[in-house]
Amino acid sequence: MYCELRKAEAFIHDSFAYCFSFSLSLPAPRRKYTTKSAADLSAGYESNFGMEGDEGCAGGLVGTARGVESVVIAVIYRRLVARLMERLAWLKGSQDNADLYTDVRSLMNYVKNAHGGVFRRVVLGALIESAQKIVKTGRVDDGALL
Repeated sequence: MYCELRKAEAFIHDSFAYCFSFSLSLPAPRRKYTTKSAADLSAGYESNFGMEGDEGCAGGLVGTARGVESVVIAVIYRRLVARLMERLAWLKGSQDNADLYTDVRSLMNYVKNAHGGVFRRVVLGALIESAQKIVKTGRVDDGALL
């Protein structure tokens, strides 16, 4: 199990070198926020939601390394997250897996920041799937009735 996850993580790490994108992989420092008017907020709003060509095709990034990365992430990310969620308890359960768990967290943070559209699509798909499962069975995973 460890070997399978390590190989997948190593392939993605070697292909995209997400550890070198420090500005994208590290969380932003906490800042004090002041109240602003609605005009100020809408003028400064910027998002990575589908802006990098991560909607399944490279968009305006055809022929670039970033375009290839966007296509590969769009194809493999959902299945990768599903496999990681199947093994989450095992991954978090032992100190032996701490390095792999840290690498996986770094990868998830990188995808969230650099490929926001793919990340949001996978997260929303997982929420919909789990909500359908709860409605179908009438139970939450801990056994409580709705």
